[in-house]
Amino acid sequence: LVANDGTVVTAQDGPPARGLIPTLLIFDQPVPDLKTLALPATLAPGRYRLEISAYDVATVTPVGPPLPFDWFTIGPPPITPTQLIDARWTDGLQLIGTDVLPSTVQAGETLTLRLVWAATAPITQDYTVFLHLVDQTGQPVAQRDQRPGGDFYPTSAWKVGEAVDDVYPLTIPVDATGPYRLLVGVYHAQTGERLQLTTGEDQSELAVLQVDNK
Repeated sequence: LVANDGTVVTAQDGPPARGLIPTLLIFDQPVPDLKTLALPATLAPGRYRLEISAYDVATVTPVGPPLPFDWFTIGPPPITPTQLIDARWTDGLQLIGTDVLPSTVQAGETLTLRLVWAATAPITQDYTVFLHLVDQTGQPVAQRDQRPGGDFYPTSAWKVGEAVDDVYPLTIPVDATGPYRLLVGVYHAQTGERLQLTTGEDQSELAVLQVDNK
């Protein structure tokens, strides 16, 4: 059991099927294997990941990297955003909303945006989110790219209906002034291809921000 920061919270080692069937004799038939993990009583609220690993007992050499197979959360779900948006992309990704943004910001200031996401259907890919602050010609003057849920909880692992919040810092350029549009979109990092919204667009407007350069 692994925490969001990569710390192993608890673990259990043992041969598959309690060693009753040597791995050399496990072929293509399913073999039940019961493992029990005792959760610490002091386990903090947050998201945790279950991983399975296999290694050579004689050399303690891993057969391969750990394989994540399930996630769960301890504690309450994310706080409902104060500004509901309900933007929906074609692969089941939904932006529920964000917290209210200020209408006026200072040049050079770093905004901290909390976006709350959900899956309306099983998501087939691991996506990256971009935030673009664009001027009146549509040119980005600032941007932030990151995977919602990070590498720890990629979008393809999200459970349908579960709310996932993520924080995105965005620094306003020191020479910016006037109105700017704040846009959000989603893309596949390996190809750079943007995911389309169900409306046919490839980005959604979060807000119009007035940048004060005084």
